[in-house]
Amino acid sequence: MKVTMTALALLGLSASAFAANPPAEKRPGFGFVEGAAAGSRQLALADVPAIVRHAAEVALAGYGSSYTVMNVSLDLDEVEAIYEIRTRGANGRTVEVDVDATGKIEELEIEIRADELPANVMEALARQVPAFEVSKESPTYEKSLRPSRNGLLEVWYEFSGTNFDVEIRSDAKVIVIEPA
Repeated sequence: MKVTMTALALLGLSASAFAANPPAEKRPGFGFVEGAAAGSRQLALADVPAIVRHAAEVALAGYGSSYTVMNVSLDLDEVEAIYEIRTRGANGRTVEVDVDATGKIEELEIEIRADELPANVMEALARQVPAFEVSKESPTYEKSLRPSRNGLLEVWYEFSGTNFDVEIRSDAKVIVIEPA
């Protein structure tokens, strides 16, 4: 379930109140959206279509030539199936490339350190979601590059939490909270 700040405002809830006490029932028509949980399945890299592999290789080229594929999965939770190719670079950081069946890059997630998070994003997290507890699993922080509705690239910062995850757009004006 994804909840935007706009939806929370319509319901008269703050992000911190929602995060601390998520609603027990679904509220259709009030901004709560839950997709079918079809899950994902693991694939061998050889089972990924050539156009998808090529798109991922091009996207990864900007992050160094030395990376190792950790795992590949086909995410079936979205409207269309998305290939998720998770790699680890020579620097030890993970980079995940999400590609649709046509070879279109849907998202690029780059693991980052806490000291690489912008101040405005950290301030928004502390102010709007004070109940947030960072996950002990890795990666905890990711910089996400994804196309916006108008086709331009948006930068988001993703925080993995113990009870819920938070995504904050780089301008700190949009916050998304979803189950961990």
